[in-house]
Amino acid sequence: MNYEVYSMNKLDETNTQCRQISCFIFLFTDEERATCTKSCLEKNKTMPQNIIILYFNDDDTKKIDELFCMNENLRIEKIKISHQLSENFSPYLTKIAEKVTDIKEVGLDITCIPIPFFVQIINYLYNNDKSIIAYYSQPNHYRLNEMYEYLSLNGELKINHISGFPGKIVKRSESERLLIYQIGFEGKNIFRRIIEDIEPKEIIPLNGFPAFFPKYKDISLVNNDKNYYADGNDISFAEANNPFDTFNQLLKICNEPKSSNYCIDIMISSTKPMALGACLFALKNTKNSVRLLFPFPAEYEPKQSTGVGAIWEYKL
Repeated sequence: MNYEVYSMNKLDETNTQCRQISCFIFLFTDEERATCTKSCLEKNKTMPQNIIILYFNDDDTKKIDELFCMNENLRIEKIKISHQLSENFSPYLTKIAEKVTDIKEVGLDITCIPIPFFVQIINYLYNNDKSIIAYYSQPNHYRLNEMYEYLSLNGELKINHISGFPGKIVKRSESERLLIYQIGFEGKNIFRRIIEDIEPKEIIPLNGFPAFFPKYKDISLVNNDKNYYADGNDISFAEANNPFDTFNQLLKICNEPKSSNYCIDIMISSTKPMALGACLFALKNTKNSVRLLFPFPAEYEPKQSTGVGAIWEYKL
């Protein structure tokens, strides 16, 4: 395992000192927080000339043009992507790669990019020796109904590995699997698929605490419809907005003697900063090839939150 020093920085009205980047990548949606990092970069006069904008709907192209209509010096590439998260992302990744071939410092806003997509982008950038700055804007609130139900993954779920992170694929008789399960709000549906599709020998829940708001830690446990404490599971915790804390918790779990007997799976189904931490861990783990799993839905619901909370900058 490689050990490096990381840093995270909260960007707000009193501290807007963003790092210099040569290319900025983000996903445009109707969520209020989709363009927060863009605004912060502009306010700090650190917006690079090269911008790659991902989008879902054709109707968004006019709105995107209006965002940057006052600056003709920018080189903007718009790339339409699919709501179908199980779709092959490599054609989109190829377009991104073409635009960043000669660029060393890339800023990637993961706020609205679906987890399996931004993980593949990070994988490409990391393996091509790019300097990566990740950004994330917290929501004020998630869209929960009165029963605290939350659905961003519509339709039947199918658990599969994310392209680029297949892990060790072995026959069940040759090795056991340890699943580190990042708990999110949709755990009830995901947990059923875990038992049916993965059948891990052991599950270690990893919950976000402190959460963005205190009640979210408990809602995520309740929505799993399972009492992990009663079943004797060791529940681990990592700060919901800190990918490096997630990285360290994964390192701690995987360095335990009993973990050496397992192939490691990580289900990245909680906050995006926690997913980012799992991605970094998988990229840097040399002892045991890590498989990153995601509950791919029939369709992705892009508008999942309201309002804007803190904006974070992570130097990877």
